[in-house]
Amino acid sequence: MPDESKVELMFKDFDIDFSASLHVNEVGNLKPTFYTLHIKFGDSYFTHDNWFFAMMMHQFIEFSMIIIENTAFFCGELMFS
Repeated sequence: MPDESKVELMFKDFDIDFSASLHVNEVGNLKPTFYTLHIKFGDSYFTHDNWFFAMMMHQFIEFSMIIIENTAFFCGELMFS
């Protein structure tokens, strides 16, 4: 990504909802255990000076957010616990 280009990534209506419990381990650190986890990124905006790069990166970011949302719904406990 060129250094002189302006790049912005904005999220609108980002929402995360989870239920978890906190446990203290032997060292005294908190260890969360997640039971449910739902992530909704809402609308995303990716701007770049190069229109082709902006289009390709926006599609890549949209696809990545869908993967994260679906993975968090089915495997949130494994991902974050």
